[in-house]
Amino acid sequence: MKDIVTLVSGIEFKSREIVNHLNNVEHEIVLLKEENKLLKEELETIKQNNKELSYRNQIIKITKVFEGSHGKTQAKARINDILREIDKCIGLLND
Repeated sequence: MKDIVTLVSGIEFKSREIVNHLNNVEHEIVLLKEENKLLKEELETIKQNNKELSYRNQIIKITKVFEGSHGKTQAKARINDILREIDKCIGLLND
């Protein structure tokens, strides 16, 4: 009878250990999901910043090309003219 009591106590102890380990793993999963969500948001922000910086870099390159063949003021004027033409095209497409 003493062997059965010892065996049952051992099973209860191991069961509690397993339940405790399961709770720890579930808690870790929740934390990892939260971290994953934050990292995805951070990645999206970085991608957006990268896109914006790439766009700015293209504008600077275009400005330098215009600036090289004309003066700085003329380059700005030419870029403004091009932007107005693009706005007109977009307006025509929206009609």
